[in-house]
Amino acid sequence: MRLEKITRNRLMVAAAIFLALVVLAAALADSLAPYDPGKLNVRSRLQPPGAEHLLGTDGFGRDVLSRLLFGARLSLSVGGSVVVIAVALGTLAGVAAAYFRRLDEPIMRTIDAMMAFPEILLAIALIAALGASFANVVISLAIVYTPRIARIVRASALVIAEQQFVEAATGLGAAAPRIILRHLLPNLVSPIIVQGTFIFAYAILAESSLSFLGVGVPPELPTWGNMINEGRPFFAQADWLMLAPGIAIVLTVFALQSIGDGIRDLLDPRLRSIR
Repeated sequence: MRLEKITRNRLMVAAAIFLALVVLAAALADSLAPYDPGKLNVRSRLQPPGAEHLLGTDGFGRDVLSRLLFGARLSLSVGGSVVVIAVALGTLAGVAAAYFRRLDEPIMRTIDAMMAFPEILLAIALIAALGASFANVVISLAIVYTPRIARIVRASALVIAEQQFVEAATGLGAAAPRIILRHLLPNLVSPIIVQGTFIFAYAILAESSLSFLGVGVPPELPTWGNMINEGRPFFAQADWLMLAPGIAIVLTVFALQSIGDGIRDLLDPRLRSIR
């Protein structure tokens, strides 16, 4: 029955297939890329798309298709790493705030203070303090998106904590770790998964924005954002340098958002009843 509902959502299915192809292309970039993404060839610089270079070459003569494939690997790695760290930290903070009431006030005030800053500005400030590197971009974005997870987990955990099965476990003398692991966390999986898909998309966009501004992943690494930044000076004469990674970002983010919406519709009984 659940599989039938999934296949009925054609947009979600198409988005999942597209995302699977992107992940597969990123994983097989070493085999699929026709050229070394870092190899310079000044004689071939700014060649338009053609038989030799399907997506053309950039200002240093590097093959755009090859860099796009390796850029997918790095951009998806950033998004996936940010999701893992943000979900871990956000879940820990949200559950602690909901179950241990003494911690609720300090944790949530800290979360509110973090969310008061625009996400991109907070990310730039963190990277400025930590330094521009792949790892620091991941850490900064994870810190930026942790409050989103924490607030959702806290709200859901507060509702679950009031349920009779949790009260019964408490009355029987179950320890806090047991209640959290056996009763709270399993019931928090659905909202965490849904929010995780959205954060994946936000992280890819944020990394691209940071790289475009020149404060993200080091420019020698071919992320989609770096490719757009490198193609900006040549847009008038070589628009494919920005169009290829730009379209890749748009389609990937749209696919992730569509999957997140589809999962939310499947897991939320209120939305299922409306449909």
